Amino acid sequence: MILLLLNLLFNGFLLGLLYLFGAALIHKSPQPANWLFFGFGITAIMMLIGSSRIGVYFLKLYLDCRAPIDSEWQKLEPIIFEVINQVNRIKGTSYQIDNLKIVLVNNQIPNSEVVSSNTIILAEGLLNISEEDLKAVIAQALGHLYNRDSFILTALIFGTLATKIVRIIYTIYMMLFRIITVITGRFGKKGISLMPVIALIPFIIFLPVIILNWISNQFLDITLRFMCRQYEYRADKFAKEAGYKEGLINYLKTIHMMNKTKDGIIERILAIRPSAMKRISKL
Repeated sequence: MILLLLNLLFNGFLLGLLYLFGAALIHKSPQPANWLFFGFGITAIMMLIGSSRIGVYFLKLYLDCRAPIDSEWQKLEPIIFEVINQVNRIKGTSYQIDNLKIVLVNNQIPNSEVVSSNTIILAEGLLNISEEDLKAVIAQALGHLYNRDSFILTALIFGTLATKIVRIIYTIYMMLFRIITVITGRFGKKGISLMPVIALIPFIIFLPVIILNWISNQFLDITLRFMCRQYEYRADKFAKEAGYKEGLINYLKTIHMMNKTKDGIIERILAIRPSAMKRISKL
């Protein structure tokens, strides 16, 4: 929740500044609190959309998710049903297979993701691992749902969209600026005299926001990556307590064998997930 609050504060403040600069440019004096209401209001709305069904729909569309075909569901259904029953019995939860949304994504690396409060995204590569390992992955995904990690992450993703749109607008403006430069250059001294005025517009409106947005995003990104790693440990613990420790360890060993990336200090700081061996050590 702290990360959600920081995201709201940073992005709301930046959008408020954009409103303030825009109002100043057109010689309009905004009310003292208007720019804050604008920034925080837009950011809060975007975060709410991200945690709603609309946000999940667009996220699944972006990830190119699909429903399992009959043969895939025949393999997945009994496994998910068994895991849900065991998790409900041991952890006291009340998950039901009909209330979960299981979708697949075209990725042969056997990973899973969780979005919203009931959607589990499975990579196609998970269909090729052993049933015991797959049960552990499902249990770990239920751990993310139990801890509401997915709600927080989708809200954060959408909370930063507004300031990202500002950066896109800035990029488009700079493209148009080059075109304007060519056009005004054809009008001789009169056209050239307009260039300083035109050039100041993106700097007055966008550049301060772009710089602050970059700084805040670096801070939020590192914080988010740290939180994601903690969420992963917490979901691993959930799966372990539900009786899937051995299956999860075997699965993580498979991931470790497939992972050929470096594991230096910088890589560990920037990693979304902890290394497989560190997760095994925690287990």
